Amino acid sequence: MKKHIAYLLLGVILVVNYTYAQNTIAEWDEAIKKNPANSEAYNSRGLLKKETGDYKGAMADFNKAISVNHSNLEAYINRALLKSTLGDSKGAIADCNKVIHINHKYVTAYYNRALLRSGIGDKKGAMNDYDKALQIKPDYANAYYERGNLKKHFGDKLGACQDWSKAGELGIMDAYELIRNHCK
Repeated sequence: MKKHIAYLLLGVILVVNYTYAQNTIAEWDEAIKKNPANSEAYNSRGLLKKETGDYKGAMADFNKAISVNHSNLEAYINRALLKSTLGDSKGAIADCNKVIHINHKYVTAYYNRALLRSGIGDKKGAMNDYDKALQIKPDYANAYYERGNLKKHFGDKLGACQDWSKAGELGIMDAYELIRNHCK
């Protein structure tokens, strides 16, 4: 019975969230009608469309946000994440490259590109991106965690354990499990 109630509540939450997103999309539609050159409005509406599963609409909005403002870094990152979701890793990497070209200190672009590079087998490129992300933001817990995984892949057990330890200190509790399993 408890499981049934939990699923019912989850369903209600999902309907409420979907309805909220649809209402908010309508508000962004109005904002865009008032100012068709509002790059942020397209980007925000694209995020909501992605959340509701309208990937084609989301992609169109991210593209429009970028065409209106070629320096909208968040739109490039959001488009990269959507491309990744759709299996277009190379396109996602290209968007991260564009962000880095515009702002070479945009840490999220390095981190996302590292994840993407690792996913397509470019482990050395991924390592370089994690290193760069940590140069820019030395307390980037996720970058330590993922770089530790790569170091383990390369056979650098000590380096992996050090990175996982730092990730744990910065709040990623899963890192301690890796330390228990691999660092004795």
